[in-house]
Amino acid sequence: MSSASGSILIPDSYTRTQPQSSLKQGIIMAVIAVLSCAVILPFMKLYYEVPASMVCFWRYFLTSVYCIPISLIIWKKKNSEIDYKEVYTLETLKELFLGGFCFALGFYFMVLSADYTLIMHTSAITNTGGILSVVISLIACTQIHRFEIYGTILVCIGVCGFLLDNTSEKMHGETNIILGDFIALFAMPCYLVSYINNAKACKKMPSLIVFHIFMVVQVISFGAYFLLFSKIPWQTLFSDDIKDGFFGWSKPEFIFYSLVIVTPICGIIGTGSGVMLLEYFPAHIVAGIYLLDPFATQVVSVIINLDGYPSLTTCIAAVFITIGLGLSIRGNQLQKLEALLEPSYEAKIALNSVELSEKSVHQNL
Repeated sequence: MSSASGSILIPDSYTRTQPQSSLKQGIIMAVIAVLSCAVILPFMKLYYEVPASMVCFWRYFLTSVYCIPISLIIWKKKNSEIDYKEVYTLETLKELFLGGFCFALGFYFMVLSADYTLIMHTSAITNTGGILSVVISLIACTQIHRFEIYGTILVCIGVCGFLLDNTSEKMHGETNIILGDFIALFAMPCYLVSYINNAKACKKMPSLIVFHIFMVVQVISFGAYFLLFSKIPWQTLFSDDIKDGFFGWSKPEFIFYSLVIVTPICGIIGTGSGVMLLEYFPAHIVAGIYLLDPFATQVVSVIINLDGYPSLTTCIAAVFITIGLGLSIRGNQLQKLEALLEPSYEAKIALNSVELSEKSVHQNL
């Protein structure tokens, strides 16, 4: 049986055991991704009275523009390494589309959820896709290293601790914890599908280019939603209207946060690091890494005076999740090492054939 990270249910993002130096780079990248994404929900409060879908469009549009020079530089350096026959296929196009569209849908549900429930609840529930992946693989009898199982149990305990939190704040809107938590459940599979498809695409082209395409798809998705399904006049959409305009981010009260905080930190560094993490860890572990986002989000909210201090339960939950992720990463590494040391199916067939031939020769003698 194959490992969970290499199964159909949880496709792997890389095919060899990462060296220790790469593992350290991956951990540093994970810390950067979590910290930079932690400012997303707190700073969403600053876009008061702006619909969540429009805030999403502003963020993706500006990030796509910022990424143009970065993508050109990466493409120029990596052009000779890209197999365009593999890239220009319907399968790759499907992966790129699902990677971007599902993430946009997940982000929309996440922001909508935060209008009703606590930020801690929203962040915890939307990032439980990694747990779901492991559970599905266990049900499907896919082989998983025991360290990953132990790690997943610890992570589940940590998530329960986050959900017991009642000290964090919420975004604007009425309070309805049950409704907000229910909406967050829709974001969770969207994020997981996005990670899985981005992981597949990252095997075929540089992760930064995948990230740029990923952002462009989200811009197109939200743009199509507004043009086709909203009742906002096109003249208003293509204006700097503070609530319904594609360029509302340029208003004096929003332009600093949009250009200096949300786009470069939340968009390029935060979400971009998430895509680049797929070069170091499988999709289900990347999804699990963002479970630390609720704790980091509340810490950032305290710093900018939008929330109270994390409770003792929240801090203990963060410790459980951190240890659980460490065990899961270690288990995934050991699983890959064992797979490398174990003879392949073809090698076993060849070895059996040789043994049968030797037996036949001895019998004839």
